[in-house]
Amino acid sequence: KEDMTPKEQSRIAECLQQPEFNRLLAEYNDEISDPANREETEVYLQQVEREAREGRDPSVPGVPSSAPPPGQHLIKPEPGFVVKTWLKEGTQKVMLNVVQHADLAPATSTRVHGRESWHLPYIMSPALKVEKDKAGADVHVYDACFSPNVLERAKVSAAWKNMVASTVHEGVQKLHKIELGADWKLPKLTYFGNFGHGPSVMTHNKTAHDKQAADAAVEPAA
Repeated sequence: KEDMTPKEQSRIAECLQQPEFNRLLAEYNDEISDPANREETEVYLQQVEREAREGRDPSVPGVPSSAPPPGQHLIKPEPGFVVKTWLKEGTQKVMLNVVQHADLAPATSTRVHGRESWHLPYIMSPALKVEKDKAGADVHVYDACFSPNVLERAKVSAAWKNMVASTVHEGVQKLHKIELGADWKLPKLTYFGNFGHGPSVMTHNKTAHDKQAADAAVEPAA
């Protein structure tokens, strides 16, 4: 199947307006934005990135010397695509990396008030990263990681890819308390930043993530 039918595209648009869909997204953002967890995770990831750039392998037991936050483990996502946007006020460029890893729960659909609603579980980097563009200007960067099945479908469906981009565009604003402009683009990039090292490592609480995804799939699609 190369692309979605007009009916499927209409359903996706409806999903983005569903109160239940937005409620589930808000609950997930609340979970991953807990200040008690974010600072510890951010410090740990900064250490991992620093040691990786120094040539030390963070996957080797004992490196880095500190352990991930309780219940979490390191993942190294694969590239996907990039959403280019800007802060609502001013001209600050923002790049949203949409990446993938097999540990993330796949997309599922449920019936909400008689309509199909898609749930796209993901995790997001806990803090802003600042990179440089080709002109040397600062670029604000955030990563959002999904299941590979989400990114595979995005390769063959423009409507699906737009839905994923819209999910990330909305999610980063809620999690990081920023305001982005309504406009965004999809440049021909698979990842922006961490040049020469690929996507940044992330921490992932698979048990909590899988439970959240399972709780969202409360009613199978007809």
